[in-house]
This record gives sequence, structure tokens and C-alpha cells, in this order.
Amino acid sequence: WRDWSSGRVLFRSAFTNNLALPVEERRYVWNLHGQGGVGKTTLLKRLLGLAADAGSLTAFTDESVGDAVDVMAAISRELEKQGAPLKTFDERHHRLLELLKQVQSDPDLPDGLPALLGRTLGRVGVEAVRQVPFGGTAIGFIGADNIVSKFGECATFLTKKLKSNDDVALALRPIDILTPLFVADICKHCAERIVAIGFDTYEKTAVYLDSWLRSILEGRFGDFSANSIILIAGRDKLGDKWAEFLELLHTDLLDPITEDEARTLLTGKGITDNDTTELIIRLSGRIPLWLATLASQSPKGPGSVQDPAGNAVEIGRA
Repeated sequence: WRDWSSGRVLFRSAFTNNLALPVEERRYVWNLHGQGGVGKTTLLKRLLGLAADAGSLTAFTDESVGDAVDVMAAISRELEKQGAPLKTFDERHHRLLELLKQVQSDPDLPDGLPALLGRTLGRVGVEAVRQVPFGGTAIGFIGADNIVSKFGECATFLTKKLKSNDDVALALRPIDILTPLFVADICKHCAERIVAIGFDTYEKTAVYLDSWLRSILEGRFGDFSANSIILIAGRDKLGDKWAEFLELLHTDLLDPITEDEARTLLTGKGITDNDTTELIIRLSGRIPLWLATLASQSPKGPGSVQDPAGNAVEIGRA
């Protein structure tokens, strides 16, 4: 089912051709979008596979990784498996985990701060909309989830508990501290090989990754190598905030497959009865995921086809 459409073959060919272009001619933000079940995840993984086959380093993330800090850590683990560790990032990230464990186990930790010190600060910090005084320095902070009022309390507590100002800054601003290290380490590997990173289910992760990714491309965390490709797959096309990157951006809309392609797939699964084929095509909307689901039932006729809601379909409805 992974090769369901000649159109997907064209997408793969375009990506392969892009990999072979000189760096200055390459599109290095690749956006796949379309309705659920149309095959975005499958195609994203296939494109990463093509990049790997061409000698690139690759990494894949999705909504199972819940904030920007964890995303960087997940990418680092994937690259380490390929012999390309992000050493400087890993050292500081490990220190962050130690600090969080130390602070969150402190019996004097005020109520409400454990959540702030954990995932929340891993999702904010890219866009400074408030300035909170700390240690003589203004620290930019997003007022997300009604936690700005807790930030000063958190800073005061950490200042008392941690001996190093660097540790305090790392615990309070993990994105701002770790991202430059992440970018620099990635770029070291980009000097020799393309690094291709896939971000799946972007309709769910954009809320905490979109601003961060754009900030990386803007150079806010240091120069980001053009010898890299960022692949973003989600239900929605990248919005107006990406307008400044149009010259770097390639966009593909994944439509349902054609009726002929659907029939070919069903025939390959041993489903040749015309009434059964037409019913499956109608119920699935020619969405690959639903086609695969309905065909997996190995229906012997229209009456044994289950609709997507799990109800038996009567022969008369065919």
C-alpha cells in the first residue's frame, strides 16, 4: 500500500531531484499537507528514506514528543544512532534533566512550579512578550497558559536553590539556551552531509514548534546550514507566517488517489467483484488509509463490507 499512487511517485522524484541540486538551488523546507488518512506520514517517511539512501542523516518526530526541548533531544538520539551525536547539546540537555530532577524533588518547591519547570518552559521562550527582571537581566518570556505570574516566583526560588547563574538560566530558559547548541551541532554535521529532519502531525505540534522552527530559519539561534532539509507534514498548508521563506519552500498537496488507482490496489488485494469494489471506493472516499482498512477485511461481497463506523453494509445499499 505504500506505492499506491503514481502521483506519490512524482512527489518522490521531485524530492530526489532536489537532494541532487547544488545547495544554493535547493528548496530546504518541504511541506506535505492534506486531509487525514491521505498518506502524509507514509510519504514523509519515504522521503526521509530516500534522503538516507542518498547518504543523508535523518530524524523523524511527531506529536508523541511533547515540546521543543524534547524534540531536540529526540532528534539528537536519532542522529547519535547514525554516528552523528550532538555532543554539546547533549551535555547541556543532560544538565537540564539533572536540574529539573533536583529542583522538582525539593520539599520547599512552591505549588504550581513543577509544571512550569517541566513541559511548559519547554514550549515557550521564543517570542518575548513580557520582560521579567531576574538577576539584573531582563528575561524574555511568553505569557502562555496563564503562567507569567508564576515566572517571578520560579526565578526567585531557583536563584536561592541553585548555585550557578548558568544553571538558573538553563532551567528558566531551556529553549533559548539549548537551541543555539542544537543548531551549532547540527551545522557541524551539515558540513559533510545533508541533515533531513521530519516533523509529522504538524497540525498538533505547530502550537509549540512553529515559532521555534521559524526562529531557527531566521537565524535567531545562529546561522542554520542550507545543507539541511526540514520536512513538515500536517493537515494544513504552512500559513502566512512562512511567507518570508517562500523561496526556500516546496509545498505538496496530497489528494485522494484516483478511482483507477483505487481499483488497481483493490485488485492487488484480491478484491475483483465490481459491486464490492465500487462500495469500498465510495465508502473510503479514495483515501488510502480507509481503502486499506476496508480491503483488510477481505470481503467476499458487498454485504460483508464494514463501513468506517464499523457497521455492516447491506447489499441493497451497494
